[in-house]
Amino acid sequence: MGAERQESGLAAVLWLRCLMALLAVLAVGSAQAAAPPLSLAWPIDCRLGEDCWIVHLPDTDPGPAATDFRCGRLTYDGHKGTDIALRDRAALFRPVPVLAAAAGTVLGGRDSVADHLGDTSALKAAIDAGRECGNGLTLDHGSGWHTQYCHLKSGSLRVAKGQRVVAGQMLGHVGQSGAAEFPHLHLSVRHQGQEMDPFTRLPLGAGCETTAKGSLWTTSVAQTLPTADAPILTAIGFRQTAPLFDALKQDTNSPTTLSAEAPALVLWAMAFGLRAGDTLTFRINDGQGQTIHAKTFEQPKDQIRRLQFTGRRNTGWLRPGRYTGTVAITRQSPAGKAIIRQQQVSMQIAD
Repeated sequence: MGAERQESGLAAVLWLRCLMALLAVLAVGSAQAAAPPLSLAWPIDCRLGEDCWIVHLPDTDPGPAATDFRCGRLTYDGHKGTDIALRDRAALFRPVPVLAAAAGTVLGGRDSVADHLGDTSALKAAIDAGRECGNGLTLDHGSGWHTQYCHLKSGSLRVAKGQRVVAGQMLGHVGQSGAAEFPHLHLSVRHQGQEMDPFTRLPLGAGCETTAKGSLWTTSVAQTLPTADAPILTAIGFRQTAPLFDALKQDTNSPTTLSAEAPALVLWAMAFGLRAGDTLTFRINDGQGQTIHAKTFEQPKDQIRRLQFTGRRNTGWLRPGRYTGTVAITRQSPAGKAIIRQQQVSMQIAD
């Protein structure tokens, strides 16, 4: 009888311990489920839509197709983050700070990869060396949330492993290191090791038509984010000769004055994210508001970045005064609505 009671008591103790362990596991799971989502502030000291642009979003498609969270094409197959681009390489020398999107602890970083011009050989070398991210770092925000910042400028990292940072603190400067075709920041967000789309709070691969759980961006950032899959017009200007693409990738600044003896008046534009069927319309007006040149181009294919220009040779018609150039990109949305991005620039023609 005593042995039976002892065994019964032991069984009860073991049962109680198992129950407590199960409750502990459930409590941890419940705490993780109840953990607040990450709240992301804007990660670059720039003005979205004025001197920086979102040029690639995360790819939400689980297969070989590439779609962003709006079912648009502002992404490419397998892209796992958000790319925020600067206007040109000249911006790297201001420089432009990269900021912590949320408070966290630095897990690690790299700061010695050289910046480059984005040519094919440099991109291949970065990929072959396993340094697609270039210079960058990862922050641990707790509750399983991490953010990663890539393509920072060589030698610009301002934080160290194990350091605690606050939201908005400078981490380094935007660069063009690693597998970067142009100066930009690549921001990735992960939860429990899973790549996440900060625009929907859903894992990548969930598909673009899946009901979103809400944005991870703070309200102030969300209010400035683009509301449509629209083309991006980053810079326009006048020149007296045909511009070179490689030169404008370095610096998009243009002269503000030309001589009436200039050989031509050329209006140019740099754009990101053009799609087949988009139209680019150029118009040059003289000092009296009369159109002296106009031309429309149809975009033949999807293209990450494009330089387009047009103009008129000066056969003696160019007169002193202020000339105006207007460039507009038009895209038809799936609903048939025209989405237009437009910029204007002026040029003083002197005697």
